[in-house]
Order: sequence, then C-alpha cells, then structure tokens
Amino acid sequence: MLPQLVAGGAGKAGIELQRLAGNSAVAGLIDGWRRPQEHAVATPTVQRACCASCASGGPCDSEEREPAGPPVQRYASCVTARVSTQDCPSRMKGEKETARSGAMVFLPQLTIPGEGKGVLIANFDIGRSAIKPNLHSTIYWQQFLSGLQGDQTRWRIVGFSDCAGKAALNTALRADRANAVLSVLPGELRRRIDSAEGAAMHNCITENDTPGDRTLNRSVALLLTESTYDMPEEKIEGTIEKPEGPSYDDCEPGDRDLVKKWDAIGTVMAGKALAGLEQYRSDDADNRGSQLVTDLLIDSFGFQGSGPHLRAVIEGFTRTYNTFKSDDYQYECEDDCDGDHAYVYDVWSDVHMCMDALRTRGDLYGAGVAVHEMTHYSTGTDDLEYFYYGSPATTSLHPDDAIGNADGYMSFASEFYKRG
Repeated sequence: MLPQLVAGGAGKAGIELQRLAGNSAVAGLIDGWRRPQEHAVATPTVQRACCASCASGGPCDSEEREPAGPPVQRYASCVTARVSTQDCPSRMKGEKETARSGAMVFLPQLTIPGEGKGVLIANFDIGRSAIKPNLHSTIYWQQFLSGLQGDQTRWRIVGFSDCAGKAALNTALRADRANAVLSVLPGELRRRIDSAEGAAMHNCITENDTPGDRTLNRSVALLLTESTYDMPEEKIEGTIEKPEGPSYDDCEPGDRDLVKKWDAIGTVMAGKALAGLEQYRSDDADNRGSQLVTDLLIDSFGFQGSGPHLRAVIEGFTRTYNTFKSDDYQYECEDDCDGDHAYVYDVWSDVHMCMDALRTRGDLYGAGVAVHEMTHYSTGTDDLEYFYYGSPATTSLHPDDAIGNADGYMSFASEFYKRG
C-alpha cells in the first residue's frame, strides 16, 4: 500500500518519485517514510484560548508548560529562505528531460491539514498542463475512478506548479492544470466537482529544494468536499436518551452555573454564525450577500465572498455547533492557570475553564471563550493570533492560516451574535 502523503511535511526529508514504467508501483515515494520516527507530523499538545499578556500584544506564557512541537502545517511555502539566498533553486542537469519523459504518478492518499483529504496527480511536464497518456492506464487512477461510481462524494480540484518561472505564468499554469484534470474526468464525476482552480502562488504541496520536490509540486490535487453515506435501514429496539448536557468536573455550584450559561450562549453563537454563513453562501451567488457577514469575514478571516475559504469556515462552524449540540463533552473548572483563561488538551476529552480569570468577565466574553475552545476540541484549530477582547479587530493572517485560527471563530461568532 502506498504511504500517505501529508502536505507541507515532506520537503525537508527530500521527496523521491520513483519513475517505474507503467507506474506499477511508487515504492519509497517519500524517503522519510522509511524512517517514520524522523518525520512523524506532530501537533501541538496544548491549545489555549487567551492569556492576560496576550491582551497587550505579548506572547502567552507557554514555554514552560507546553511541550515543544512544530505548528500545524497546511500547504508548504513555495519560497523558503535559504543560506544560498536563492528563493527558488536552479534546475539540475537533466531535470527538464526527466520531467518530459517521466510517467505521471497518481497518489491515492493525500492529506493537507486544514484543507482536507484527497488524491494527487503528480509529474506534469515543466511549463505544461497536458495530461500524460500513461495516467489513463495507471492502476491507482483506474481504481479511484471505479470507486467513485455510484457514490455521492463531491470534490474540488486545485492545481500547483513548482517555484520556477514568472508568477503570472505559473498562476495561469496552475489553473490550466486543474482544468486539464477536470476535462478527463467522466461526465458523472465532473458534475460533482465544486470548483477547479489554481492554488495561491505561495502554496505548494512541499518545498522546492530538490528535483523530487519540484516533481511533486507540478501536480493537481482532488480534495474531498462532501461525503454522503446511505446506511442500510436497521431496526433498533430500546430507549435512547439524549444527554442532558455536558459534564462539569471539579466545578463548584457557582462556577458550574457560570460555565453552563456560557456553554448555552456559545451554542447559540455558533449556531447563529453557521446559519448566517450558510445564508451568505446562498445569497452571494446572486451578489446579495450580507454586508455584515462580509465585514466580519474580512475582520476575522481576511477574505470575503464564496469559495474554498468560505467552505472551510462553514465546515469549522458546522463541527463546532454539532459538538455543542451533542453535549458529549466535559468541562473542568480550574483555579490557577498562570494567566490563561482556558485550554484544551488534544489527547484528553475535556475543556479546562480557568475560573480565576473568567469569574469576573461578562457572559458574552465567557461564551466567546467557550466557542474558541470548542473549535480546538472539535475542529483542531490552532492559536496563531489573538485579537478579540470584546471589540472587533482585523486579522493580520493570510486567509489560508486565518481559517485555522481559533480566535477568528470566536470573534466572528461573538460579533455576529451581538450585531446580526
């Protein structure tokens, strides 16, 4: 079975695409997978909401208690600072000839954290968007198409290029590659493609240090946007009881009442934000999108209008709201959190509320913290930027990063709750 490729995390190990006739196998695609202990993608152990020092722009006091780990990786940066000062390394001798004659490679397992799962078609010829003839006879491609027959999945297509060449040409090339893949899909599957477009120029599948890296970046990803499963009808006998609410561990009666109130308001916040975004997506197609939603999307996530970023934010609020509604989680009330207001451990299923910092705050603030933490808990957001302290602020993050920032969801939901 082919190893699973995690975008953004393979370049430093050096990626080697084996050029085997007929693409019968791509064994050892990523050299690092032969040494998994060196290349396991780690996620931060602790996700936090906000701390006292963050309110004044200072960093959270987390070095002492937060185990080290790389940040959550999404796409890799196409241009990386190097000792040689070369933004994009020169092509090696014979690289162009190899790219032209090498077979196209189909990878059936691709994960881009923050973007989704899918598949990758790699090794387009340099500067070209044409599909190489061998793809149609590649067993993994055939199996992929066969497996999609009759299901109800939906996909989006994203084209990539390596870092060489002018940005304008690569922008067009990325879009052309995406459309080239769209054109070779069977008609039934083509109707289930939500979009076909080039990735932003600063986004690559991996870095561009080696010919193997660049081969992988000359590619097109098909990313899953929606899955629907028809479950066989089954008769269930017995009584199913809906949980009465989340559990509250180590919470004194007064604190329990506060957290329960914040949880209830947070649930409404997330639900109201989700409904507003769904309506915005529908209205935006006719250029009637809500100005408030547009303003809050710009403030909280750095973009406006429909597209993959909006889908990602809606998916984040969907997971958050569904988790709130499930009531299948646990709050823990803490006293001394060294200035933090709340935190979530990835490996433990509970949300820690730091009551010494929160008891004196208003209900809207506490509910916002609950939304912030629930995005960590349900969606895997990170703490990339803190900027909400009771009034709207504009994110400095690129939308690719802002859609994974917990405070963006907290500020959007809080402001929409107040003004929507």
